[in-house]
Amino acid sequence: MNVAVPMRQAQEHHTLQVRLGFSSKTGKRANNEDYVAALLGSPAQVAARGIIAAVADGLGGHKGGRQASELTIRSFFDGYAALPETLGVQRAVARALEPVNDWVHAQGRTDPALEGMATTLTALILLRRSAHVVHVGDCRLYRSSAGRLEQLTQDHTLGRGDLAHVLTRAIGLGDALRFDYAVIALRQHDRFLLCSDGVHGSLGDRRLRDLLADNAAPEVTAQSIVSAALDAGSSDNVTALVLDIVDLPPVDQAELSSLVESLPILALPVSGDCIDGFTLGEMISDGHYSRLFRAIEGTPPRGIVLKFPHPKVAAEHTYR
Repeated sequence: MNVAVPMRQAQEHHTLQVRLGFSSKTGKRANNEDYVAALLGSPAQVAARGIIAAVADGLGGHKGGRQASELTIRSFFDGYAALPETLGVQRAVARALEPVNDWVHAQGRTDPALEGMATTLTALILLRRSAHVVHVGDCRLYRSSAGRLEQLTQDHTLGRGDLAHVLTRAIGLGDALRFDYAVIALRQHDRFLLCSDGVHGSLGDRRLRDLLADNAAPEVTAQSIVSAALDAGSSDNVTALVLDIVDLPPVDQAELSSLVESLPILALPVSGDCIDGFTLGEMISDGHYSRLFRAIEGTPPRGIVLKFPHPKVAAEHTYR
């Protein structure tokens, strides 16, 4: 599946282009409680809200697992896409997911046919040149780049003893929802894998790295990963979605501003520190909101002055 979404006129600029494919098998379970989907949208929708890919895994051993996983992804996609761009991604995600969590939790408590229903959710939102990661539960998101495999999510499980796989967070598990959120910069030719625990519970990082590095089409790689998990003895449903970054739009001012605002303000340095190639010398001033140093940079060395904001500025929007 391919999509090319123009950020401006295609003849003048590169565009955000992705290829994706997915596969899901029931495996040794009676039913497939996983759900996998992607929302590509129109060029205007993608420019405002991005491309979304997601995997959800309804809780096994409970009623309504499949209903929870499918409803969660469909409702999340619809709710997120309908919200204004001005909210920003994280706030829009929260507004889209909180009512879903409330509904699933209420149904699991009041409807005997859906008793205990809940689901995990791992989603990837691609917007301009950034990837926004949304995660609750034990599905996983990986990035494969330049022969390296990086796990971008952490399982919300007890992680020890006989109860190692017991979830501590899920959609509908409680009346309050807590999800992990992170933003990472996209690189051309990044390859992402979203998968259920039926995959990563059977295939180690080395095997996943090798399967993702085969340069096959995403749908072929997704099928290979699912088949490998089943061959390795997975006793769960197995689902994999593979997404490739083919091309990226140019950096724009809004993206740069957003990136700068997201950077942390670190502890103040001292004389003698080397910061990004600048060697700090004499401290000129130490004010309420900043610290000023003489510094040396380059070859031959040249003298400059650097100002560092005080960490307390981070709490005051005007000063930041």
